[in-house]
Amino acid sequence: MSQFEIRRPYDGKKISINIMADALRGTAYMTDPTTPANAALASGLLLGFVDRDVVTGGPSVVDRAGLFPGRIELPYTTGLECTLEQADAVEAEGSNYLVLSGTGAISSGTAINTKLSFSGGKFYVAQTNDTAYYLLAGLPTPETAGNVRIFATRINN
Repeated sequence: MSQFEIRRPYDGKKISINIMADALRGTAYMTDPTTPANAALASGLLLGFVDRDVVTGGPSVVDRAGLFPGRIELPYTTGLECTLEQADAVEAEGSNYLVLSGTGAISSGTAINTKLSFSGGKFYVAQTNDTAYYLLAGLPTPETAGNVRIFATRINN
């Protein structure tokens, strides 16, 4: 198991968009309000989760398509088109995926059915002007001792 898992994929479309900085698989994105062809870290809005790591100097689109097609998942390259997917249910763990301090922090004491949104590409407790996209449905045992792990289910907006 990893620190980010889509437990139930959303039965909708996948989205292609440019991601302009390195990112881990599972980072949440929204459309960049100033450059709609690009993604921005999700903050109060959600377009989807990147489905592979994004790295500087990664393979070109041609390399990804031609090198071992169907046999290996290569990372995306920063600045090029990447795929975002949506999910009906997600598990996420740790500071790469959850806001753990400050406004909207999630902890092992966060109540089940708390509405969740996003800040800086991470899950957090939805604030007054946010759109809540998920409900906290559970707090599974984390993979790494001391981490917080959540199981979140999509709210049909």
